[in-house]
Amino acid sequence: MANNSILQKLMGSSFHVEMVIRRIYWSKITQFIRKRFVVTDLGTKKSTIINLENINNHLKKIGLKKGDILIVHSSFTPFENSGISPFDIINMLLDLVGKEGTLVMPVIRSHEKYKKNKNIKNDNLEVVEFEYNVKKSPVRTGIIPFYLMNKKNAITSLIPFNTITSIGSESKQMIKDELLDKFPTPNGINSPWKYCTDRNALVISLGIDLTHNLTILHTPEDVMNENWPVKDWYRKRKFKITNKDFVLTKTFKERKPDWGKLHFGERTLAKDLLAESIMNSVSIDGVLLESLRSKDLFNYLNSRNHSGYPYFWIKKHLK
Repeated sequence: MANNSILQKLMGSSFHVEMVIRRIYWSKITQFIRKRFVVTDLGTKKSTIINLENINNHLKKIGLKKGDILIVHSSFTPFENSGISPFDIINMLLDLVGKEGTLVMPVIRSHEKYKKNKNIKNDNLEVVEFEYNVKKSPVRTGIIPFYLMNKKNAITSLIPFNTITSIGSESKQMIKDELLDKFPTPNGINSPWKYCTDRNALVISLGIDLTHNLTILHTPEDVMNENWPVKDWYRKRKFKITNKDFVLTKTFKERKPDWGKLHFGERTLAKDLLAESIMNSVSIDGVLLESLRSKDLFNYLNSRNHSGYPYFWIKKHLK
């Protein structure tokens, strides 16, 4: 959903308000209006003065040190007219974690269907084969992770959902067992996200709202898997995975889209994380920088997930 500040405040006032707004936003008529009439602002942006050293110093201040795993969600938009390149940002982050550390970024992908059938229902995608090409499938999470993924020493996950790319000492280890399960989940027990959580990775956002992009928040639900308290949580999807000369066909489980669209209390979660001092939020030279430690998030969500938190209006769906 759009990150308009007034809308965010309204949604954060109550999870009931947020659930109503989500249903309006994802309704067919609203989607039609947005596609047909909403025009993107193409005006020229003014040059921006951003000092990467200020961002560097803040990350050290909040505890980032060499040897850490650093997960970065990012938008290049605030940096576009600053004279700073994506490689400048990547090199700064790599220098912060050092050779003994690991830099991780989500590279969420778009996938093509091999077999098209209009009669196939959205929850029955196991009969459709999708293609995930590790090197070629489009990246939907921005230019900075795209640049990182294309560095020669980067390693990219074979899981087609919530995919990560990384550079560093633990890159190979974190994806080593990701396909072991019969039906792997994106953030499950053998996933890179669980690996990073276990090692208390620092998770940050540069230029974007962290809660809106917080992929690691799905780790508790995927680790619980069939014990997650909400019924009918997953659907299955089959993929042909290609990575250079390597080809594999495998079926995965993913959360059904409507749970995120209609039930995720994003602004309620953001408000709660700030109130509990789990998440830190600052603006540095006009760049929003938010951060949290993965274990703090994991433990907090596990303490509340008996009711399906941070998903709401799901009482009738509880087991």
